Amino acid sequence: MQTLKNKAFRVSIQWNALVRKLLSLERGALTRMDEKKSA
Repeated sequence: MQTLKNKAFRVSIQWNALVRKLLSLERGALTRMDEKKSA
C-alpha cells in the first residue's frame, strides 16, 4: 500500500510540474500577443 501511495504522489508532482509549464507557456504567449497589439 505504501508503495502505491508513493507512486501516486510522484505522479501528482509530475502533473503539477506539467500544468505549471503549460500555464507559464500560455501566459507568455498571451503577453506576447498583447505587446503586438499595443505596438
